[in-house]
Amino acid sequence: MVNKCVLRALGFSAALLLLTACGGGGSSATSTVALTPPLIRLVNAGVDAPALTVAAIGSSSTSLIFSGLDFGSPTALQHQAADSYEIKFSAILPDNSTQTIADQTGIALTTDNETSVYLAGSIADGSTRELVVNRPLVDVPSDKTELQVVHAASRAPAVSVYVTGTGDALDNAKPIADLSFPSAGTPVNLASGSYRIRVTAQGDPNTVYFDTGQADAIALAGGASLQLSLIDNTGAGSAPVRVLLLDGRNTAQPFQLLSDPAAPVRLRVINASPDAGSIDLYASATGSGFSGSPQIAKLAYGSAQTLCSFAAGDDDFEATAAGAGAASPLPGLTLTNQTLTGGSIHALVALGRVGGQPAAALGLGSLDERPIFTEADLHFIHGAPALGAVNIYVTPAGSVSDAQIQAGGVTPTVLAFQPGQLGGDLRFMPGSYDIRVADATSNAIDVEQTGVNLGAGLRQTLTLLGADESGSGGPQQATLLVLATGECP
Repeated sequence: MVNKCVLRALGFSAALLLLTACGGGGSSATSTVALTPPLIRLVNAGVDAPALTVAAIGSSSTSLIFSGLDFGSPTALQHQAADSYEIKFSAILPDNSTQTIADQTGIALTTDNETSVYLAGSIADGSTRELVVNRPLVDVPSDKTELQVVHAASRAPAVSVYVTGTGDALDNAKPIADLSFPSAGTPVNLASGSYRIRVTAQGDPNTVYFDTGQADAIALAGGASLQLSLIDNTGAGSAPVRVLLLDGRNTAQPFQLLSDPAAPVRLRVINASPDAGSIDLYASATGSGFSGSPQIAKLAYGSAQTLCSFAAGDDDFEATAAGAGAASPLPGLTLTNQTLTGGSIHALVALGRVGGQPAAALGLGSLDERPIFTEADLHFIHGAPALGAVNIYVTPAGSVSDAQIQAGGVTPTVLAFQPGQLGGDLRFMPGSYDIRVADATSNAIDVEQTGVNLGAGLRQTLTLLGADESGSGGPQQATLLVLATGECP
């Protein structure tokens, strides 16, 4: 008789418990059972949370520490010893200290089980909490996909979630989950393939909050075990949710942020070209040409206007002198073949000189306007070419004198910032600050604003402007334009 060792197939490294060794002779039965250590995933769904440090502290086993978990991001699934854990989420503050914002004990990680721990809710209103989602590890057939829906969007109402063919109407469709925050649905098995995912008001298929659309099918791979996670929408548009597709076994890409092609784009347009005068902005689908009325008219130097519901797609942009018409773009102020994804937020900035150096250009940059309650954020734009390269100093109000800066005794917040540059977001502890702009070589101060409020949750764009060179009545000396977010509903 041939003895057989029977092994359970696993997609992960596993601890093997040998019950009866494979041996010879007799009629003794032999088998080996593979027990998979617990798997854990951590998700930052805190609507106003910064990047997080997360600690999983076991009662008798090694702890897991993960640092830098951004909003809307999960970790990959990781093995952890079976134990009872305290899971602690801590905000990483701008001064690199941490602040605990959620702490839950008694979270059991058990063999052959997958546990996802979400931080959800808001720091601002004290509603942060942990949502613990457990499901057993199962072998998913190669022609099936296991999908579990999690409602982690604290500001969203109760929803129904549909996974259908791309062209299917919802009239007779059945949702795979009806959920309220905070909860998780029962895992369901679907035939693997390409699908359209829609989120509606619960029981009302006519009120659609999110739709991946007919053109861009979402692939659900055979044998995969996925989570479809609803988080708060902090991008453009009024939809209450955005959707993450989590695949913790795919370490190269543990999640996708799904897009809704019908969601609008928020486009903030800034005129920071000192010799362009007032401008009109035209936009069109890529390659279709410019005509008709401008999207924004008579935008003066040093002014900004936001298009709250700009259509997503591939676009071309041009700026003309106010009233000149679409056939007369200003030199350098044309930008083509730009892809704007539904729900995204961008700044479109006219920079440089249309009649000199540095040459004029339209710059397009992504913006994150999600308020983060533990910090204030500044985004920088250099629209004053006459000043050349500058150092920018952002210091607590009253803590630093002009003389100290001029003597070179203060480290710049932004070093050698060049005309025409768009600077990334910088994080600050909430408070009152002095902002100074100085020549990058001599440290002579060009512009100064004192007592600027950088309050908790504020995200602001700081544009450095020079004197208006067009003679159209704009600013006559260098100044700082501080633009706050929040003008769109």
